[in-house]
Amino acid sequence: MKHDVRLSTNDLVSGLKRYRILARQDLLRAKSVEKPEVWRRHAEARLDVYYALTRLAERRTPEEVVAKAVERYREVPLVSETLQEKYVRFVAEEHAFENFFKLCGIEPEVSKEARLHRPKIVDEPLAVS
Repeated sequence: MKHDVRLSTNDLVSGLKRYRILARQDLLRAKSVEKPEVWRRHAEARLDVYYALTRLAERRTPEEVVAKAVERYREVPLVSETLQEKYVRFVAEEHAFENFFKLCGIEPEVSKEARLHRPKIVDEPLAVS
């Protein structure tokens, strides 16, 4: 699927840099929040996504970067609400990709459609004795 991206490579890299700054600020704040380890892991995972997208943006067209981001987003497991702390990396990656789509002006329908194809992690049923 072709995506109409109206940002230049420089705009894309600049926007990703701002997201990295926010994620680094969250890393610094992690020590002062209720669940510092979860907060830290969430920020680190977002940083990883933003760095990967930045490296890609420096070598590819904005349209190719978005296409790759949508492809990778489809691979990130959906995590049920009760397991979000356990699988915080997947939750953070989801947030990072969705932030990236907003930066690029990608229609919400694109992420909604991709979301339909994502694998799911749900609560395991309780064992019955």
